[in-house]
Amino acid sequence: MTEIVRRLGVQTDKTIGALAKSEDDRSTAYRAVFEREQKADRLKSRLPWFGLGALVVALALTVTLPRFLASNASTCAILGASWTTTTTGVDACVFYQR
Repeated sequence: MTEIVRRLGVQTDKTIGALAKSEDDRSTAYRAVFEREQKADRLKSRLPWFGLGALVVALALTVTLPRFLASNASTCAILGASWTTTTTGVDACVFYQR
């Protein structure tokens, strides 16, 4: 009889351990899901700022990039303009109307 009681006690301890591990695993899974949701929410709150930054960079490049490209003869030709020397002796990238 004592052997049966001892075995039941061992099985009870194993069952309690398995249930505790199951609870820990479930808690870990919930925590991971919560952290992913928090990360997604942070990204959603920052997304408009990324878009605004991209818009500012695009506008800045629209203004400045052609000016830098027109500063030498080869990129001036890529833009479809002509590299000429003005009457004052200054080189310029010129777009002629046809």
